[in-house]
Amino acid sequence: MVKEINIAVSNQFDVQVICFEFDNCSKDNNEKIITSFPQVKFTRISTNKSYILVWLMSSILEKTLRFLNKIFNLTPKLISYSVSKRSFLLTRYVNKIQNVDIVVGHNPGALYATYWTANKFKCRSGFDVEDYHPGEGNNNKQQQLLLQLMKRFLPEMDYVSFAAPLIKDEIIKNVSFTAKTNLPIVLNYFSKNDFNIDSLIINQKIKLVWFSQNIDFDRGLESVIPILEKHKNLIEFHLYGNLSKNFEKKILHFTDFIKFHGTTNQNILYYELKYYDIGLALEPGKDLNNLLAISNKILCFFQSGLYILSTDTPAQKLFLNEHPNHGITFNMDFSNFEDTLILIIENISKIRMEKSKRFNDSRNYNWENESVLVLKNWNNN
Repeated sequence: MVKEINIAVSNQFDVQVICFEFDNCSKDNNEKIITSFPQVKFTRISTNKSYILVWLMSSILEKTLRFLNKIFNLTPKLISYSVSKRSFLLTRYVNKIQNVDIVVGHNPGALYATYWTANKFKCRSGFDVEDYHPGEGNNNKQQQLLLQLMKRFLPEMDYVSFAAPLIKDEIIKNVSFTAKTNLPIVLNYFSKNDFNIDSLIINQKIKLVWFSQNIDFDRGLESVIPILEKHKNLIEFHLYGNLSKNFEKKILHFTDFIKFHGTTNQNILYYELKYYDIGLALEPGKDLNNLLAISNKILCFFQSGLYILSTDTPAQKLFLNEHPNHGITFNMDFSNFEDTLILIIENISKIRMEKSKRFNDSRNYNWENESVLVLKNWNNN
């Protein structure tokens, strides 16, 4: 969403944003985003104690409708409220914004609200499918309800953008669109100015890097760390993110070759990627969305010129097939991870020598170019 606000502001759009405000670790970052756009009108839906009755009411409504959904065939509007309480809150707060020319939604809770707002203001609408939400988790009932909403409301949009080719393929397989709706693929690349390249690394340990908001179990790390440890005389493993206590206990005896960097500013992280050789893109294929989505990690590593060591989810395999000089995949069950790692170790001199070429090859893949597709749909009167 922040990228779209940037596009809109830089192209002289008047921007209004309805967003949720939580009392958690994201609060400070969200406040920084809001204060960095003084020209944007933000309407905040607060979840703190002073608004607890509104949040409680929406939660009760959500749970009640989920129960009724098992007995009755509810309307799409009520199904939306049962899928996410945010849907009810968003439609309630739309009355606080002024007339708009286009409304854009970004998550399942905003799907019905986007449709409803477009009808209220008789304006154009768009929706960004960043993940294949009916393929998230293992609640089959909720997945089917969400797919039902997508079938009903996505064809009403003037455009629907997709953050990965395979997500688009899966949506089109299940949702019937008409010629009215534009269907661009808009990968979640970052600004080309976020990345730089350092001088060639010679005669140093191979530096692998992985990052996420949280360093924890079920991310694939527990499978690769014991294998990396076997080659620790040749390897350093750098981790960025909030280290969970339980995971720290599990890997404590491996820490002689692991470097922890904690959580850091996004801009600092992207700048520091230039110091590494290999970007580790671990996606364990935990659900259908995980198989279809292209992670932010793999795009960051690609734009940084790092050599990518990736699990072979269909999405990441397709990405590296399109950019074969930028990385290599291994099996999702990690059965050939060590063999693949050894191949990298044996070819590290060549991998390092080609870093500059990879970096330059990726320069045309950036948010500046992807945003043109978004702007084109906004201006398509």
